[in-house]
Amino acid sequence: MKFFATAVLFAAAAMALPGGGRHPAPYDPCPGALLSVPQCCDTDALGLVALGCVNPPNSNPSSARQFADCCRSSSRRPKCCAVTTGLEASLLCIDPQGL
Repeated sequence: MKFFATAVLFAAAAMALPGGGRHPAPYDPCPGALLSVPQCCDTDALGLVALGCVNPPNSNPSSARQFADCCRSSSRRPKCCAVTTGLEASLLCIDPQGL
């Protein structure tokens, strides 16, 4: 009986926490299988080719704003791309989730 009372007490305490005791899912700027490579790019040509692309300085942003801010620190814009060529060019790019 003591075990049951203790278990109920812990469950009630967890539910009283904001979010019901669950942690929010981490921010993923580029969810999905195709356009899943986060990049910071200078120029985007109609979403087909993005130029001047580099990996974001912060590889684990916690929000869309933080992803955009880390790209803006190098005068670039955040993008989610399908392929990166390694020559500062990426193919098939869109704006990240939340922007």
